[in-house]
Amino acid sequence: MLFRSNCIRVDFNNISLHDSGTAAFLKELDEAVAAAATAGLRIIIDDHDNEGDFGSHNNYVNDCAAQQANGIWYDLGGASDGTDGCNDPGHTTQDSYRSDWVSIANRYANNETVIGYDLWNEPLGYGKSVWGGGADNDIHSMYQAVGSAMLAADPSKLIFAECPQYYGPGLLFDGSTNGNAPWGDCTGVKKLPVVFTINGNTITNKVVYVVHLYPSSVSDMAKLFGGSSSSSAAINAMNLSFGFLESENIAPIWDGESGTGFQVNPDDQNWAVILDQYLNGGFASQGGPAF
Repeated sequence: MLFRSNCIRVDFNNISLHDSGTAAFLKELDEAVAAAATAGLRIIIDDHDNEGDFGSHNNYVNDCAAQQANGIWYDLGGASDGTDGCNDPGHTTQDSYRSDWVSIANRYANNETVIGYDLWNEPLGYGKSVWGGGADNDIHSMYQAVGSAMLAADPSKLIFAECPQYYGPGLLFDGSTNGNAPWGDCTGVKKLPVVFTINGNTITNKVVYVVHLYPSSVSDMAKLFGGSSSSSAAINAMNLSFGFLESENIAPIWDGESGTGFQVNPDDQNWAVILDQYLNGGFASQGGPAF
C-alpha cells in the first residue's frame, strides 16, 4: 500500500552520536519518543546527514544539513572524498554509519512508539548512489546490510529505504525507463528489491520505499515537466518511477516529505490538489496507485 501515517519523522546526524552533546541529544530523543507515546503518535527516526552543518556555508541550496551533497551515506573513506560534499571534513565511515544505526535500534528495541528507521535522507543518483553492483556507493547493498543488522536487534521495526533522486532526463535504474525522478528513482526495485537476512532467513515484508514529493517552488520541477509540477507528464513520471510499486502490488511506498514554499501561484496550488488526489488513488485510471 501507499500510505501516510499519524507519525513524526525525527532526524539525527551521525556526528551527534559522537560529540560532546551526545548525552543531551539522546536524552532529548528519548523525551520526544515519550511525548509522542503520550499523544498517541508514532515516530520514524531518520538519519539526515553526517555532519549536521547547517547554515555555515551561507547558501541553503548547498547546505548538507538539508541534503548531503556527496550523495552517499558516509563521508570518510570508500567512495567519499573525505568530505560530505559541502567542504565539511568527514567523520563517518561505512562501518561507523552501520554501528550508529545498530545503537539506535538497540536503544528503541521493542518500543512500540518507534515504528521504523529511515536509513538515509535523499540519496542522489547520477552515479553518486547506485542501485546494485556491490561498489562502495551501492545504496541497495547498504540498505540490505544495515537493515539486516538492525532487524537482528529488533525484528518488530520497519526499515525505510529512500529511492535516490535523479534529475534527468536519462535512463533510470531499471535500465529501460527514460525520464526524470526528482522525488526518487525506485525502478531498481523491479529486478533488485531490498531483502533482509537474519540467521539465514530472508525477510521481505519489513521494507518501505520512500519518495519526497515537492512542487516547483521547492524542487524546481516545472522545468522538467512542461512548466508544471502537476502536469500530465509529471503524473506519468511518478507512475513510472515509484507509483508502479503500489499499482503492481510490489511493495509499500511512503511519502516521507512533502511541502510547499507557500507561494501564491497556480503551480503550488495545483500541486497540492494533485498530490492529495494521487495519494488517495485519484489517478488509477492513468496508471497511478489504486486502493
